[in-house]
Amino acid sequence: FYDDAETGGLLTPSAPAAAGDWWHIIDRVCPAYSDPHSWWCGDDADTSLLPGNLQDALFSPYIDITGAYACTAHFAMHFAIATVDNDYVSMYVNVDHTGYYSLGGWWGDFGTCDGWGGTAYNVGFDISQFGSGGPYTTGDFAWVMNTTDNGAWGAAGDAGIMIDDLWFEVNYDEPVSVNETT
Repeated sequence: FYDDAETGGLLTPSAPAAAGDWWHIIDRVCPAYSDPHSWWCGDDADTSLLPGNLQDALFSPYIDITGAYACTAHFAMHFAIATVDNDYVSMYVNVDHTGYYSLGGWWGDFGTCDGWGGTAYNVGFDISQFGSGGPYTTGDFAWVMNTTDNGAWGAAGDAGIMIDDLWFEVNYDEPVSVNETT
């Protein structure tokens, strides 16, 4: 609400101004594994600032994992989001078109070319934990850049997030349950 009773307003709800679609493919010296291209949520004209009121999502396509009982998503991630404001990137996962589940939100500044996050790439995120136990048919991932009304900025002159090299690792073996009796 942007007005109040003291100024004669009637507490009219108002949506924040549209920030635009900021995810796009870039060609940079330091992108990542599929050199030189990666997905970027940022401003090419001013890489030190993202606009305010941003809730911009990048969705992977649905990946066919038919018959899988376990699935882990891997990707390279590089982001520069200052921690002084409530700006962050959130990650969501979906299996079998059942709806998106939040993995959490992150911020920080990995502002160098070697600052690609290794956790998502090497360890990955178990997306099958949000499903019915399998077998599954599809999986997908989403990244959402969230900024407050004054936007996000990067201390090293680089504000935004880069995503590259998404792949899913699946296990087609049905889990075996063991019952022990004494």
